[in-house]
Amino acid sequence: LTSPNDFVLPYAKMEAQASQGSRDTLRAYLGTIPNYTSEVEGVPLTGIRKDSPADKAGLQAKDVIVGLGDQSVKNIYDYTYALDAVTIGEPTQIRVIRGTETLSLPITPMARP
Repeated sequence: LTSPNDFVLPYAKMEAQASQGSRDTLRAYLGTIPNYTSEVEGVPLTGIRKDSPADKAGLQAKDVIVGLGDQSVKNIYDYTYALDAVTIGEPTQIRVIRGTETLSLPITPMARP
């Protein structure tokens, strides 16, 4: 480092990286409201946010998510991992159990509003 400007570039680079957002802003958003206390396999839903990707895909309260994209979902941790694996704006499939039926529905994740 030979001049005061030698400090500017590294700082500017760090600032640019920070402005790209935190990990939470990069995670895909579906608008599901999971039941975190359930003991069933999969992720049961207590609700769906209005006008969300989940709402547009036709998901309903009491559906149980068992897959997202190419990931199987057995618990909330699997669901979080699957959300990290899908791409915002890119259509994928979500698999749910509704009553006695297993459905595969198209869904397009979005950035968190």
